[in-house]
Amino acid sequence: MLPGIGIFGCGKLVHFLVPCLRDKGFRVEAIWGFSDEIAEETSKQLSIPFHTSKIDVLLLKKEVQLIIICCPPHIHPQIVSKSFSIGKHVLSDWPTALDMDDVRKMVKAATYYPSLISVLCHPLRFIRTFQLMRTLITSENYVGDITVVNASVSGNHLLDLEDRYTIKCDHFMGGGLLTNIGSHLIDIISFVTNLKAKNVHGILRTYAPESSSNSVIRRVTVDDFCNFQMELESRYNHLPRPIAIVAINNHIVGNFNYELVVCGTKGLLTIRGDNLYGCKFNQKSKSEKYSEELLLQDDEEVYDESSKLPSFIPKPYIQGMVKLIDALKDAFNTSSDSPVHQAMKRCDNNENKHELTKSNNEVITQWFKDAVNVAANFEDGEYIQAVIEAIKTSSKNREWVRVAYKLFSSDLPRSSRKMNGYK
Repeated sequence: MLPGIGIFGCGKLVHFLVPCLRDKGFRVEAIWGFSDEIAEETSKQLSIPFHTSKIDVLLLKKEVQLIIICCPPHIHPQIVSKSFSIGKHVLSDWPTALDMDDVRKMVKAATYYPSLISVLCHPLRFIRTFQLMRTLITSENYVGDITVVNASVSGNHLLDLEDRYTIKCDHFMGGGLLTNIGSHLIDIISFVTNLKAKNVHGILRTYAPESSSNSVIRRVTVDDFCNFQMELESRYNHLPRPIAIVAINNHIVGNFNYELVVCGTKGLLTIRGDNLYGCKFNQKSKSEKYSEELLLQDDEEVYDESSKLPSFIPKPYIQGMVKLIDALKDAFNTSSDSPVHQAMKRCDNNENKHELTKSNNEVITQWFKDAVNVAANFEDGEYIQAVIEAIKTSSKNREWVRVAYKLFSSDLPRSSRKMNGYK
């Protein structure tokens, strides 16, 4: 049985998610807004039976078992912590929080309740081209030892600043290219290479502090140009550390465009648009010209009503979010003909299989966490936040900065430490 869903937020993303969730069979039971008026208006537009402006009221509704967070990041920590403490699953949009202290609170809450599903919305992980790239790099050694990673994103609607001044215009409140676009690139580079950043150097610039559509009294402080380099960890001490170069530009006229290239000693892999290309090097002839080979063309249409979506959601994010919802459905779909049910039968004693029961032992919700193993979790969010803060410090001080990332273990329960590799 699929869980009932409670949504925090009333923005554009919610208007996309609710129809998509219902299309997959989920029940949207309640919605929260900053005011009763906003929550009521959105609930009427989306035909949601219950609305409120009080966090605890939504969390305590017995019909809600899965919390989806699409509200401003400064209130994420209290929602996440309270959700886990009363046994609710959580899907949180990015940015996770405003600083490392808040992120660590959420990591601690998620780790203390390891049986619950905790997912961050980094949808690129669910796109087939990125998944195949990860397999070719980490399992099949297609590129050999990684040397250089190059990622670029461009378009003139990346920031999606609205007609009025909002938190998206303030870099202290989670706005800007680095936080909203760069975070996904930091995550996907780590995902496909299985390498984390050790040192970073970044340049953040605000070239358009004023906008004709926004108030002239308050200035836009978010970065509309972002360029940074990450020195990645090396698998072998005798080899130079790989370098990742990321460029995000909001000043190029045109639609959303992105490219990710991973170079190595044996070849390179390139994701350009919907396609994955590969190129193997001839180790005997260094002067030979190489040509790209199409390895995968991902032209799958996962959402039929894409024309109705807000223009600020790029196509790859739409594809990834729909597939993320599919994965959540698989995690809760325990019907006899589902793939997850067959997996659960093969591993009845698996620690990732859980169920929620009523007092009369009637099962009302059952889930299998392996179905969402691909998704980013709050520990991944802690790493991403550490890289973001290091890049901001680097841009301010104009120097290389070491990434201060170390998953804490001293306050974790013994069982949780063991699950995360601690003894």
